[in-house]
Amino acid sequence: MPTVATFIKIPALDGLDSKLSLMSELKNEFNKNGYFVVKNSFTDAEIQYYIGEFEKMNAVKSRNAWTVPDGVVQQKAFWPIIFKEELLARIREVLGDEIRFMQHNDLHYGYSSFAWHRDSINRGYAETYPDWQEDKEPYLIVRAGCYLQPEEDNFCLGVLPGSHRFGEQLSKEEFCDIDSYLTKTQIAKAKLGLVDHLKEKAVWIKTQPGDCIVFDPRLIHTGGGFERRKYSFFTAYGVENFHFRQHYTYYRHLRKDLGYEAIPSALVNMLKENGLYATEEKYNGKIEGAWVPSNLYSFVANFFE
Repeated sequence: MPTVATFIKIPALDGLDSKLSLMSELKNEFNKNGYFVVKNSFTDAEIQYYIGEFEKMNAVKSRNAWTVPDGVVQQKAFWPIIFKEELLARIREVLGDEIRFMQHNDLHYGYSSFAWHRDSINRGYAETYPDWQEDKEPYLIVRAGCYLQPEEDNFCLGVLPGSHRFGEQLSKEEFCDIDSYLTKTQIAKAKLGLVDHLKEKAVWIKTQPGDCIVFDPRLIHTGGGFERRKYSFFTAYGVENFHFRQHYTYYRHLRKDLGYEAIPSALVNMLKENGLYATEEKYNGKIEGAWVPSNLYSFVANFFE
């Protein structure tokens, strides 16, 4: 049977030693598995507010399912999500105090991901690809997926623990075996219901309203089914280095299919005031091994949406 996720409980802390111990535990767990879960990050009032904003948008779209890439940045009502201190505190425990907001964000309404995938620049593994080069600078980027729908809607996120890097959770052989199932042929077969080699290997995280799943973008993951409606939004953070700049450039400029725009000046000011602003690098037009969807892939993805 598929594995059901367990979570690190984050209790109130008395004293510096206890706090440092818990921080170390969370960081070690993230380094090993590539994800962690922050429970109840949003209050009931906040959840209802954001659901209301989703429904306002859907009143215009009138569709059963949709996504808005860069939606958190371009929709002012969702800006407070970026500064959610309960979430930022956990991310700082894992990445360090110098995190910055990264413009890699989405809004999802009634939508679950198309297939097993990574959110990183290099969707498959190759030794020469930049996402897998950590000898000079570490990969310090996370995505935070936050879910609002009721628990009874039974949404689960499937993750492949350790698929963000080999060495701690997976041997190189195990890592490459899992990676091999991300080929176009295997994805097509899985989506058509013919075979899904990764389903039984995965951990399935059942979400409750206000839960946030924080994960390395290189982690292989997919969304599961759900009963009625699904509301979720995604933000990203990282430490400014080579990997951060490459990732920022990829989503802001190279992925033209997503329609990212410049961050509004009012949000720029808020990011600066909160120490979360990252200067946008000049686009150089090329990133080795960067995954850009074909027209056919985009068509099929839209069809299953």
